[in-house]
Amino acid sequence: MPENPASYRVVRTKSYLFNKASIGFNSVYAATPVSCSTTGTSENDLFCGAGANTSGSVKSIAIGNNALVSKNASAGLAVGYNSKSAAQNAIAIGNSAIASAANTISIGSDNSFTTGSVAIGTNARAGREDILSLKDAGKSERTWIGKQNNIALGVGSVADGGRVISIGENAGSGTIDNWNIQNINIGTNAGSQAKRDYSVALGFEAGMVLSGSQDATEDSKRAPSINIGKQAGKNTVSYGNISVGDNAGTEITDNRSVSNIMIGNGAGVGLSSNDGINTTFPGYGPGGNTLVGNASGRQLSGDSNVAVGSIAGDQSTGDNNVYVGHLAGQQSMSDRSIIIGSQAGLGTNNDRSVLIGNFANGGVAAPTRNVVGLGSSVKATGFESIAVGFNANSSANNATAIGRFTTASGVNATALSTNAMASGPNSIAIGNGAKAVAMDTISIGTGNIVSGEKSGAIGDPSTISGSASYSIGNNNKITANNAFILGNAVDNAIDNSVALGNSTTVSSAVATPEYIVNGVTHSFAGSTPVSTVSIGASGKERTLSNLAAGRISATSTDAINGSQLFAVSSEVDKGNLFAGNSGAFKRFFGETTTIRGGLTNGETASNKNIRTEANDGIIDIQLANNLDVTSVKTGNTLINNSGLYITGGPTVTVTGIDAGNKTITNVADAVNDSDAVNKRQLDNLSNSVSQGVTFSANEGDDIKRKSGEVLALKGDGAVNGNYSGKNIKTVADASSGVISIQISESPVFGNVVINSNSSGKISGVSDGAIAMGSSDVVNGGQVHTVTTSIANVIGGDTYVSHNGEMISSNVGNTGKNTIHDAIDSIRTTAESVSGGWNLSVNGKQESAIKPSETVDLNNTDKNISISKKDNQVSFNLSDSVNVKESISVENGPSLSQVGIDGAGLKIANIADGIIAQGSKDAVNGGQLHEFISSEVTKPITFKADSGTPYEAKMGSLVNVKGDNKNIKTTVNGNVLSINLNDNVNVKSLTTTESLAVSSGANIDMGGNTIQNVGNAKRTSDAVNYGQLQQAFSSLDNQINRVERRANAGAAAAIATAGLTQAYIPGKSMMSMSGGSFQGENSLAIGLSTISDNGNWILKGSYSTTTRSQTGASVGVGFQF
Repeated sequence: MPENPASYRVVRTKSYLFNKASIGFNSVYAATPVSCSTTGTSENDLFCGAGANTSGSVKSIAIGNNALVSKNASAGLAVGYNSKSAAQNAIAIGNSAIASAANTISIGSDNSFTTGSVAIGTNARAGREDILSLKDAGKSERTWIGKQNNIALGVGSVADGGRVISIGENAGSGTIDNWNIQNINIGTNAGSQAKRDYSVALGFEAGMVLSGSQDATEDSKRAPSINIGKQAGKNTVSYGNISVGDNAGTEITDNRSVSNIMIGNGAGVGLSSNDGINTTFPGYGPGGNTLVGNASGRQLSGDSNVAVGSIAGDQSTGDNNVYVGHLAGQQSMSDRSIIIGSQAGLGTNNDRSVLIGNFANGGVAAPTRNVVGLGSSVKATGFESIAVGFNANSSANNATAIGRFTTASGVNATALSTNAMASGPNSIAIGNGAKAVAMDTISIGTGNIVSGEKSGAIGDPSTISGSASYSIGNNNKITANNAFILGNAVDNAIDNSVALGNSTTVSSAVATPEYIVNGVTHSFAGSTPVSTVSIGASGKERTLSNLAAGRISATSTDAINGSQLFAVSSEVDKGNLFAGNSGAFKRFFGETTTIRGGLTNGETASNKNIRTEANDGIIDIQLANNLDVTSVKTGNTLINNSGLYITGGPTVTVTGIDAGNKTITNVADAVNDSDAVNKRQLDNLSNSVSQGVTFSANEGDDIKRKSGEVLALKGDGAVNGNYSGKNIKTVADASSGVISIQISESPVFGNVVINSNSSGKISGVSDGAIAMGSSDVVNGGQVHTVTTSIANVIGGDTYVSHNGEMISSNVGNTGKNTIHDAIDSIRTTAESVSGGWNLSVNGKQESAIKPSETVDLNNTDKNISISKKDNQVSFNLSDSVNVKESISVENGPSLSQVGIDGAGLKIANIADGIIAQGSKDAVNGGQLHEFISSEVTKPITFKADSGTPYEAKMGSLVNVKGDNKNIKTTVNGNVLSINLNDNVNVKSLTTTESLAVSSGANIDMGGNTIQNVGNAKRTSDAVNYGQLQQAFSSLDNQINRVERRANAGAAAAIATAGLTQAYIPGKSMMSMSGGSFQGENSLAIGLSTISDNGNWILKGSYSTTTRSQTGASVGVGFQF
């Protein structure tokens, strides 16, 4: 073939499959040949057909009528009518196919717009021409992602955005959105109309949505979605979902229901976050449901639910629930519940509940919460109730039913074991068939029935119908209230009774209030019993053993044991011993004791003058000291109610004493007023009366008065008012015959008391008038008021003490304690002050200061501060003295503006000054001595690179000489110059900072190295060995990196080559393969599908390497 032929002959061969054309240089076909041309100006370009043109593009081919390779579209290929290759390496094959971006392939009748994109199929499109002209916040990211690497395979398939793969008829079509990146759409209409990123749609109409249904969602809120299966995720507008299975996750129109996982045919159809209860479950975001199983979670409304099983959670409402099992939780309304089992929780309304078992709480529509139901067909319908076991039923709040066919229908009731029933509030039934049917009842045992409130039965089987009654034992029956049985086979119908023992019978209590013993009635304590305690039955009595001794008293109701009765019997057998003043006899119970008197029958008698008294086993018969009888007769004397009669003698009656003309002798001296007096007392009285009475006083003559004469005692009181003698008393002294009239030492006159309690005070004195001419007595309060007023007038610290003394220690602030002294002090001061006072300064400038004139003390140079507190003036020298001219000491140093004049004296105690550059401190003798000792006298040592160091003291001569070869020295005045010759002749030269070589000069190293060369910084700088090594090391690293990436690429190729593919028509295969090459690894994932007729094979792959490289490939083939 010539290198640049002017024309080629293309021959179409006959073909009957798809009318394929065979194209090649110098080929022929059976009919008319087609003429092809080249521009002749470009390298290897070719165009064939009417209107075909390569526009001069290098290495381009255009075949077909109007086929066009645009100018500068080098290596472009356009094959077909109106086909167009518009960019470098762009391939367009097909009728009106257009490849408008570099490195793109377009096979069909549409376009590949973005770099690296492939579009195969009629109307297939890969990329968007306007992707970078769209305006939104993500433009910078689209610049990086957009216009590259899109793949569209299939009729009408569309891969808009960046790195999008759309395979299948109309796959990805209608995605006119301005984003859509990293999506995979495989299947007819897969991903159609969708607005997604980083998402997968695999299957017929998978991920397909209605046009515009996702427009309301912001670009930043597009969470990746995965839809795998026929129509999986169809018409679902929310994001972040994973739908796997035919029709899985379809028709989700609530855009809040995001991030759901739906696996199974029809799983999650019509899912929604709107449960009508919680906008979002507390602590969780919207959506987040996990649904696994065919038709699981269909029409579910809520968030964060888990449904596993066929139709599990179907049409359920609520948040954070778990449904496991066929039809588990179907049509239920609940929050935070766990429902496990076929049809468990079917149609229920449970919150925070646990239901496990087939049909557990199934069909229970009444609302409940916090219930636990475990077992097939259990019903836990009461709030906070528990039902465990086949057909267990807890229908009341806080009820617990555990066991087969158990029922707990009372509030807080507990039923445990098969067929147990607790229907009363707070009831407990434990045992097979046990029943507790009333409030607060307990039934423990097989077949017990307790129907009386607050009653209980423990044993098999007993029946309790009375209230507050209890039975412990078997086969018992209680119909009474507050009755108790401890034993078996007992029937108790007596209220408040107790039956103890097997087959015990109980009868009503019989009251025994008293008992007659030997004619004596004894009353008993506990005479009104409320009921009976029985420990046996007639003919089946029981001994009450081990009975403690009961209390023995009139009020005791304790039982008495045998030992107590034995003690009583022992005492009774002793009998009674009767003893008199003389003689004794003994009688036992039942024997007679006779007590006789001498009064004959028919005589009047009484016992009112006789009494008996028992004391320590003795009964005393006592006669009254004062006898009360009708009459007493002894001899000639008779005493009766009329009086005392002595025959022929005196008579004493109520009318008096009749002496019967007899003398009454031996009459004692009378003592009391009513006593009879004797003759002697009358004689003595007669003699005394005839002598009269003599009255004497402290002064005056004695006064004598006889019986019948008058003695007058007079006072001088003439003032109207009250008089009393309460302050005067008389005291008789029998030994002296003197009657003393005494006045009280603390007399009381009205409210006035003198010398009360020997205090020497007069108290109770009313306020006297304080006025001119008043003679009233004043009291202490008035005196205190006056003295206080005087003290207040005096003022100062004058005060009145508790004893009325007026005390003052500083009258008028004069320091005097008396008014006289204070006034005298004031007078003296006034005489002194009236003349004023003199003020002088340093003995000069004396001036007179008059009273009330003010003296102002001030200072203008601010070196002395003057302050005043009260009457004290303080003069203080400033810490920092500021003088204008000088400070001097007489005949001593002075300090002035020109300096310090020491006046020939030493300046002592100078602190060490700072010796440093810029310091202006004075130095002291010690510092100077130290400097001279350490610096001045110390020699200057001159040391060279070789030779002995030379010490030169101050004043000595030091010669500095050159070698007259490269260095010379010169002295000019006070300048010592050391000069280097222009032409230096040295064996080697070392620089520490820089070395400059003038233009045109050379450095001849004589075959030696240049050492200590710094790092080059400019393009013209010499580089050192280190920089060269670093450059080679960097280059080596880059080569190694290229090698590793190449090895990783080889590993990716190996992994991709290992992917298996589908081989059965109508089937698809998802495969995974790994590859390794020279230490690098790769993972590849592939998807392949075969058409139903087995002719078409689609295959795509994605790989990633240990070098963070990613790659993708897609292929389509037709086998025949």
